[in-house]
Amino acid sequence: MSKQINGAIYLFTLKGTSRHYIGQTTTSVKRRYQKHVGDSRKANPKSAIGAAIKKHGIEQFSFCILQDNISDWKILNELEIAYIAKYDSYHNGFNRHIGGQEEFRTNQAWGHTEEIARLYTEKLMTIQQIADLYECSTTPIYDILKSMDITIRDNKRETWGYSEEIARLYTEKLISSQQIADLYECSRHVISDILKSMGIKMRPGGCPKGNHSDKKHEAWDHSEVITRLYTQEFMTTYQIAGLYECDRSVISDILKSQGVKMRSRFHRAWKHSEEIARLYTEKLMTAQQIASLYECSPSVIRDILKSMDILIRNNKHESWNHCEEIARLYTEELMSTQQIADLYECDKSVICDILKSMGVKMRPPGRSTNKPRQACKQLFLFD
Repeated sequence: MSKQINGAIYLFTLKGTSRHYIGQTTTSVKRRYQKHVGDSRKANPKSAIGAAIKKHGIEQFSFCILQDNISDWKILNELEIAYIAKYDSYHNGFNRHIGGQEEFRTNQAWGHTEEIARLYTEKLMTIQQIADLYECSTTPIYDILKSMDITIRDNKRETWGYSEEIARLYTEKLISSQQIADLYECSRHVISDILKSMGIKMRPGGCPKGNHSDKKHEAWDHSEVITRLYTQEFMTTYQIAGLYECDRSVISDILKSQGVKMRSRFHRAWKHSEEIARLYTEKLMTAQQIASLYECSPSVIRDILKSMDILIRNNKHESWNHCEEIARLYTEELMSTQQIADLYECDKSVICDILKSMGVKMRPPGRSTNKPRQACKQLFLFD
């Protein structure tokens, strides 16, 4: 029986052309969309659609769902193959494969069994690393190695073979035991046992609430380094606290004592102020869309724009200038009033008032279906 999923098939179209990209996802469609946009911002995008977005700009693409609520892997792959063929996006578009993601990549991995065995036995790559390399799940990698009678390593025992390197990471690089455990794919207790067996004094961490005196003292001895990490390296207080294995409040107290002005928790967006300003003023993206791209709240984006003396658009007034488009989104694209409100960054009641003023009959709330929807639903508009 196939694994139960919640999949969707989506479509990118370069406006004014017959060039398309068909994709599938089992996660949030919006998140998948943002991943493509994020890829386009890299110096060398990994995908053809990412390169195309980088070249033409996201505003030159339309994006919609072709089918969703797909609960079977096999059906999802078959639909992707069918839609790629229908839109001819492999020969005359941005798809690099004929589709059937999981099946294709699994078969691709089986075509490189000797190389996979070499990566695992000689290069000592983990199964997860090899799976990431071949863009497939870990299951086919396990199956390939077992079919070649290769003994699967026990990560706990394997980790003990890197005792000296683990000690160096902990004492010289000041990497926390949890970070080292993540690196070697084992539990934190294994790393702690290795360090203790080598006579290394563990840095205080994981203390009961209210008992951070030792760790607090150690962190305070590194006030200048902590200040540099926060102000120049743009590390968060959470990241620095993880490095020193102490409570975040300790780091905050150190920074305040040094006269450092605390940043918003989502500070990384501030490093991209000029790009954010360009997206808002030239590409006319909304604060909500930019916030989704940088994984922060819209208020952070608005603060950045205000700091650059950029006039924030009056969303209520602006939305009333798009009455016909809002009516179309609601009646033809079947978007909800909440989705339209998110798009125009206004209150849901504003959208309702616009629709009523145009004599649009409101749909009863709570009407939804779990059946796959064939209609193409526009999610992100940049017209």
